[in-house]
Amino acid sequence: MLDPNSAVAKLATRIEGRLRALRSASATEDAPLQTGGSPLVDDAHERIVQQRLEQFEEFAAVTGRFAPTNLFSTNDDPDLRQEVLTRALPRHNVETAEGKIRWLLLPDFRRPVLRRLQETGRLSDLLRGTLPDTDSYGTALRELLRNAPIVGVMILELGLESG
Repeated sequence: MLDPNSAVAKLATRIEGRLRALRSASATEDAPLQTGGSPLVDDAHERIVQQRLEQFEEFAAVTGRFAPTNLFSTNDDPDLRQEVLTRALPRHNVETAEGKIRWLLLPDFRRPVLRRLQETGRLSDLLRGTLPDTDSYGTALRELLRNAPIVGVMILELGLESG
C-alpha cells in the first residue's frame, strides 16, 4: 500500500522541480546575469522563498495541526505560496479529517526550530503575536511554551511530546 505522505512528497518534489525549471527559463530570457552566469532574479527569489519558509516553519513549530493556507496572506503571490508549501511539505504529516486538510510539523523538524527560537529570544515574541488556529495539542503546546519555555523545549528535545 502506498503511503499517502510519500506520494504527496513525491508530487511536491516534481512540482517544485517544474516551477524551478520554468522560473529559470523565464529568468534566463530577460534577467541580467551575475558574473557566475546565474540570474540575479534567482538569488533574490531564493532569499524570499527561504525567508517565507523559515517564517512558515516557526509558526508551525508553535502550532499543532493547522490549515497550511492559514499561514499566508491573501496578498501573497500564489507561486511563492506554492513553492513554500512544496518545500515545507516533506517536514509535515498531512492528515484529512472532516473534509479538511491539516498539517502537523514532524518532531524532528519542530525541535530545532523551537531551539533556535528559544536561543535567539524570539519564542516569547512569536507566542505573543497572532497565531493560526490549532487543535488541542497545539493549544497545550503553546501554553507550555508560554509558561515554561525552557521546560517545553527540553520536553520536545527528549521526544516526550505526542501529537
